[in-house]
Amino acid sequence: MVEELVDRVCCRGGSVLVIRDCVACKGCFLLQYLLIKLLMETNIRVVMLGLVEPFSHYARIARKQGCSLQSMRDNGRFVFLEQSQLLTLQGNGTDDEANVTSFSDNPLAAVYLKVREAARGNVVVDPAVDGGQKTCIMIDDASVLDIIAGGDHNFVLDFLQYCRALTVKKQRCSVVLLTHQDVYEESPVSSMNLALEYAADTVLTVEPLSTGLAVDVHGQVTILHRTVQMEIQPSQLKAVDEQELYFDPVK
Repeated sequence: MVEELVDRVCCRGGSVLVIRDCVACKGCFLLQYLLIKLLMETNIRVVMLGLVEPFSHYARIARKQGCSLQSMRDNGRFVFLEQSQLLTLQGNGTDDEANVTSFSDNPLAAVYLKVREAARGNVVVDPAVDGGQKTCIMIDDASVLDIIAGGDHNFVLDFLQYCRALTVKKQRCSVVLLTHQDVYEESPVSSMNLALEYAADTVLTVEPLSTGLAVDVHGQVTILHRTVQMEIQPSQLKAVDEQELYFDPVK
């Protein structure tokens, strides 16, 4: 079921996939899993906002799964935007045409411009690819965007809408982002997460098994497709390497 997300969501322009986890069961491995799937099994370019971990962290995990992020980076398939690189943009200002709108008041406007520049830069047009090469924007994680935005969820949602509306060679970008349950919220789902899930096409909730850990099953992923019928798909998971946090879906 998790494998189907690559074709059903990540490859569909304008779609938004939200991965929501909790303290007891982290979901960063799932973001890494989708990243490797996109780079190794599709022709999609990935622009990743690494707001938590450095490039070396993702590269090390990918290498264990037979994927060289450095090679993907060199040939333009993978673009990694470091946290320090993005944060230094705040407050610098710009005269870019996209900033002469109401979005210019958004603290994340400069970050969006950097994302747009990365998404549209060094695009190799492959005539063998029908309809052109698609682009997926990955964000790890949305809680950092919320901090940059001063805790204003509307700024984050506006940023998300701009990203999903971004076009590269007439192809709309898809968005995959990770968000965490706020341990200080009384509700099991924070207002920030509720806003993100409302804007999403698909929501993945990563949580531990209600019965506790098992030998081969470490948790479960609930997939909610926000269609007319609100399709829900549960799927169990097992960690392959607890130190590096990546996994194989339970067959």
